[in-house]
Amino acid sequence: MNTYLLPESVSDTHDGDEWAIAAILGNRVVALRYLSDVEPAITLNEASIRQWLLGKPLPLRELLALGPVSIGMIGADGFLECWRVDS
Repeated sequence: MNTYLLPESVSDTHDGDEWAIAAILGNRVVALRYLSDVEPAITLNEASIRQWLLGKPLPLRELLALGPVSIGMIGADGFLECWRVDS
Protein backbone atom coordinates (compact mmCIF):
# COMPACT_ATOMS: atom_id res chain seq x y z
CA MET A 1 0.00 0.00 0.00
CA ASN A 2 1.14 3.49 -0.86
CA THR A 3 -0.03 6.87 0.39
CA TYR A 4 -0.36 9.79 -2.02
CA LEU A 5 -0.92 13.48 -1.33
CA LEU A 6 -4.23 14.87 -2.52
CA PRO A 7 -4.46 17.76 -4.96
CA GLU A 8 -5.77 20.94 -3.34
CA SER A 9 -8.82 20.78 -5.61
CA VAL A 10 -10.17 17.75 -3.68
CA SER A 11 -8.58 18.02 -0.27
CA ASP A 12 -11.46 19.99 1.27
CA THR A 13 -14.47 18.48 -0.51
CA HIS A 14 -15.37 15.77 2.04
CA ASP A 15 -15.05 15.29 5.77
CA GLY A 16 -13.61 12.18 7.37
CA ASP A 17 -12.29 8.96 5.95
CA GLU A 18 -13.97 7.77 2.79
CA TRP A 19 -13.52 5.21 0.00
CA ALA A 20 -12.44 6.64 -3.34
CA ILE A 21 -11.27 5.63 -6.79
CA ALA A 22 -8.26 7.59 -8.08
CA ALA A 23 -6.11 7.99 -11.17
CA ILE A 24 -2.45 8.07 -10.16
CA LEU A 25 0.41 9.28 -12.34
CA GLY A 26 3.93 9.09 -11.09
CA ASN A 27 3.68 9.70 -7.39
CA ARG A 28 0.52 11.77 -7.21
CA VAL A 29 -3.25 11.60 -7.48
CA VAL A 30 -4.33 13.43 -10.64
CA ALA A 31 -8.09 12.89 -10.25
CA LEU A 32 -10.43 11.01 -7.98
CA ARG A 33 -14.06 10.23 -7.39
CA TYR A 34 -15.57 9.49 -4.00
CA LEU A 35 -17.52 6.24 -4.17
CA SER A 36 -20.34 7.76 -2.14
CA ASP A 37 -20.78 10.34 -4.92
CA VAL A 38 -20.61 8.02 -7.95
CA GLU A 39 -22.42 4.98 -6.50
CA PRO A 40 -24.32 5.91 -3.33
CA ALA A 41 -25.99 2.49 -3.03
CA ILE A 42 -22.74 0.48 -3.06
CA THR A 43 -21.82 -1.55 0.00
CA LEU A 44 -18.40 -0.29 0.99
CA ASN A 45 -16.40 -3.48 1.14
CA GLU A 46 -13.81 -4.91 -1.22
CA ALA A 47 -16.05 -7.60 -2.74
CA SER A 48 -18.86 -5.15 -3.56
CA ILE A 49 -16.48 -2.58 -4.99
CA ARG A 50 -14.72 -5.17 -7.17
CA GLN A 51 -18.11 -6.39 -8.45
CA TRP A 52 -19.11 -2.80 -9.29
CA LEU A 53 -15.85 -2.31 -11.18
CA LEU A 54 -16.48 -5.37 -13.40
CA GLY A 55 -19.19 -3.39 -15.19
CA LYS A 56 -16.61 -0.72 -16.21
CA PRO A 57 -18.75 2.15 -14.89
CA LEU A 58 -18.30 5.62 -16.40
CA PRO A 59 -16.27 7.01 -13.46
CA LEU A 60 -13.78 4.16 -13.88
CA ARG A 61 -13.48 4.70 -17.63
CA GLU A 62 -12.94 8.45 -17.12
CA LEU A 63 -10.15 7.85 -14.61
CA LEU A 64 -8.51 5.10 -16.70
CA ALA A 65 -8.20 7.66 -19.52
CA LEU A 66 -5.95 9.69 -17.19
CA GLY A 67 -3.71 6.89 -15.94
CA PRO A 68 -3.53 3.82 -13.70
CA VAL A 69 -6.43 3.59 -11.26
CA SER A 70 -6.45 2.55 -7.61
CA ILE A 71 -9.08 2.06 -4.95
CA GLY A 72 -8.36 3.35 -1.48
CA MET A 73 -9.29 5.49 1.47
CA ILE A 74 -9.14 9.26 1.69
CA GLY A 75 -8.00 10.36 5.12
CA ALA A 76 -6.01 13.02 6.91
CA ASP A 77 -2.75 11.72 5.42
CA GLY A 78 -4.01 11.67 1.83
CA PHE A 79 -5.06 8.78 -0.42
CA LEU A 80 -4.15 5.38 1.00
CA GLU A 81 -4.04 2.95 -1.91
CA CYS A 82 -5.59 -0.42 -1.04
CA TRP A 83 -5.41 -2.08 -4.47
CA ARG A 84 -4.85 -1.34 -8.14
CA VAL A 85 -7.62 -1.75 -10.67
CA ASP A 86 -6.84 -3.86 -13.73
CA SER A 87 -7.74 -1.91 -16.85
